[in-house]
Amino acid sequence: MSMIEPYYDETKEDYNLGYPKYGDCIRWKGVLKVEYDKKKDKDAVVIVTNQRIYFFKPKKYNVPKYHSHLFDIKSIEIPSNSRIILRFQVGKKVKHAEFYEQAAIEMVRAIRTSIRDTTNNYGEDKIISITDFGNITKPTKDFNLTPSAAMVESYLSICSRENEEPSINHVYFLKRMEHKNSYCFDFSEIPGVCNSKSPIAFNLSNAFTALSYNTSFTQIKLHDVSAPGLDKAIALLLQRNEYIQVLEVVNCTTKLDAKEFCEELANSPVEIISFHGTPIMKGESLGVMMSKREYKVIKLDVNGCGINKLGDMMRGMMLNENIIKNIKALDISNNGKSEDCILELPLFIEKLSAIQSQIEYLNISNLDVNLEEVMNKMKGLNLKYLNITGNKWNKLDQAMELINFFQTNTTLKQICMSEMKFQIDHIVPVLSPIANNVNLTSISLDLKNNGFGVDGGIELYKILPSFKNVKKLDLSGNKLKGKAMNRILTFMETFNELDTLYIGNNPMSGKELEEFIKNLITFIRGHNNVKILRINEIAEKENTCMDNFLFEIVHNESLLAIDISGNHLNDLSTIPMGEIFMNNKTLVALDFDRNDFTTEGFLSLSYSIENNSTLSFVDYPSKMYKKISKQTMSVDLLQRFEECFYNFFNKIKTNKTNNCFGDIHIFDIINSYPLKITPCELLDKNVQPKLIGKYIEPTQTDCPEMPEQLKSFSDLKKDPNYYYN
Repeated sequence: MSMIEPYYDETKEDYNLGYPKYGDCIRWKGVLKVEYDKKKDKDAVVIVTNQRIYFFKPKKYNVPKYHSHLFDIKSIEIPSNSRIILRFQVGKKVKHAEFYEQAAIEMVRAIRTSIRDTTNNYGEDKIISITDFGNITKPTKDFNLTPSAAMVESYLSICSRENEEPSINHVYFLKRMEHKNSYCFDFSEIPGVCNSKSPIAFNLSNAFTALSYNTSFTQIKLHDVSAPGLDKAIALLLQRNEYIQVLEVVNCTTKLDAKEFCEELANSPVEIISFHGTPIMKGESLGVMMSKREYKVIKLDVNGCGINKLGDMMRGMMLNENIIKNIKALDISNNGKSEDCILELPLFIEKLSAIQSQIEYLNISNLDVNLEEVMNKMKGLNLKYLNITGNKWNKLDQAMELINFFQTNTTLKQICMSEMKFQIDHIVPVLSPIANNVNLTSISLDLKNNGFGVDGGIELYKILPSFKNVKKLDLSGNKLKGKAMNRILTFMETFNELDTLYIGNNPMSGKELEEFIKNLITFIRGHNNVKILRINEIAEKENTCMDNFLFEIVHNESLLAIDISGNHLNDLSTIPMGEIFMNNKTLVALDFDRNDFTTEGFLSLSYSIENNSTLSFVDYPSKMYKKISKQTMSVDLLQRFEECFYNFFNKIKTNKTNNCFGDIHIFDIINSYPLKITPCELLDKNVQPKLIGKYIEPTQTDCPEMPEQLKSFSDLKKDPNYYYN
């Protein structure tokens, strides 16, 4: 039976209707696994792009002397839908291959789709033109392929020359990129393709060789992927690319050796550098790299990279005043605790203040620094975002510089003080300056995981009425019980600007939970500005009051994003969830992982999922997938569940908002920081750089317009590619 039928419909706006999963022969038009002799178990992979037709395993086509595997198609004969004859040139000879029955039907469909725009008025098939894509290195006015499309061809050419069959999943994702009119090579997390949480295996080992064939990408984004020799590949990319502006190697499991690419990074015009969460050896050499930079950097992120000699890195950065004067965002957090860092950080911040650095974002969380000394040096900075998470103090005297900073600051917009384990009697003195400073407007305040408890909750609702200008508030993970939670909601009545509320991971049960849900519904009805609500893990056990909340959401017209994960929702909850999918016209994001749905329960949502056209961002529920798969004993039922599951995520990913905004991690947005990319700027005008930084004006001509419900939400109006997650 053909695997192409359920996932391919050329009449649809987006004809890709399915994600590949292990064992499928096809999930994308033009990528075929063709069986041409069942008795001898012979098959081949045929890939049709808009430019070429690729054959793999060509020895089975009686051409054993030739291994280029890239054939110039001389003619395509389609006598019937169940027969196709391809004639292609190999050297001076013309060979042919015939396909019959189902293989031919699939091949005919793929080729006709590929060339349907190149037929003349007589209905004759125009031969697909062959182009040397290895020579495409710079975008020009005549550049008829995006770098993404050219890279698809490069990758396939390499596989064919090396006599290596390409990964179908890999090609699927590359072809997905091919249809984007952009200069961004983006391997960010895509559910079902390259996310490490996905049950699908995905390896990028060969992608970087293909990348070296094209030097006109403006952005390289690698999120949550693994590839051998990644550090050497990064060096190669930077060495030749004069257009690159963004380099993101985020949460990758491959350990990088910084010395492999530091010299290239020093010469590159790249402006945004992020190694967030990716382990780096010899990371202190990044400081030396920054001291030798020829172009300005507006962001450096080495959060969680395991850099032991962070002090050495800061000393290296201080050697180049132009670099640290122009930098906008710096994240050096979560790199362990060392005496060297504790001594160097105050000197580094003092240097930033002395030269009047333009820095707006600073993250120094979990470095065990002396806050009293650090905050004293910070007064000369015009910070908009400050993250001091995990840096504790024992006595209130040690927090006085922090209090003074909040009293006098006029620029802060986002303050993150999570996991600081406030002492109960310190809560009001530390938060009061923020609440009473009239210059601090539209504040985002992150106080999660401070373990306030019931007594801390009482202190919180003493100070909450003083906050008039809170825009985003995160109180999750604070062991707040029902009484404190209900009073907090009551005292937040004056929060008229509030658009984001995270209050999850404060577990309750019984009447406490029921009372909280009742008050929460009242709060949501009275605060139409609230767009994002996170109430994950608030139910200690199953409770039908959660269904009351879901029924309230069915006709809610203000909320855009809800996180209800980990709340023991069972199959009965699929009734209100189905109503939400069918009738709610504003909800664009949902997280419902870690609930207690069964296979049958999830399958019952399939009809309502098909009829949803607004939901676009859904965190991949990996835990729920694994749990249901493990518990499902029936093979047929498991197959139906997997089909429904993948179709669900494909449906979400092909809704209108996804193509342009699918990479937003919407529930991390409280700590986001937008950065605008500008043309490359030399720090020293008298220096002749090795790479002449070139700028391509970003265009999104083929991107859909942002949905109306998102236009009213100012934080999502900015280009999501530049959010700091």
